[in-house]
Amino acid sequence: MKADRVAPGDSAEITALLDRAFSPSTFESLLMLSLRGSGREVLEWVIRSNGRIAAHIAFTRAYRERSAIGFHLAPVAVQPDLQRRGFGTALISETLVAPGIATAPVFVVGDPKYYVRFGFERAANPICPFDPDNQHFQALRWVSDDVFTIGYEPEFHNA
Repeated sequence: MKADRVAPGDSAEITALLDRAFSPSTFESLLMLSLRGSGREVLEWVIRSNGRIAAHIAFTRAYRERSAIGFHLAPVAVQPDLQRRGFGTALISETLVAPGIATAPVFVVGDPKYYVRFGFERAANPICPFDPDNQHFQALRWVSDDVFTIGYEPEFHNA
């Protein structure tokens, strides 16, 4: 399994994948459409299998006030019929060491038991606006205990 950067014609297939993987939610697909349309920096990769996109991942900027401090990993999705076959693990593992991301802090809201395998640790600070108790908010390569609310691109609040 090899992660490739998203190609210009992949948007519709990614939208369908996100809708299937997160059904009945459409938040994730609407978020990606909004982010792409905003002109903001979005780093996206896919893994293809048998001529279709099997898995997708996106990284957007994480902020402290107006300063970029790293990336948010969100969303990550695998075709429902291909889950539990290593696509998600391969995609996350490969992209966390990709140029531009490999040395930056990365934040994620997700299952701590899943993300610990990639080196993520529960983060008490900064505060995540989507996980007020920070029970599922985790960080990789984050070394500060400063208390502040981490920022997301505006589309996360509007999708």
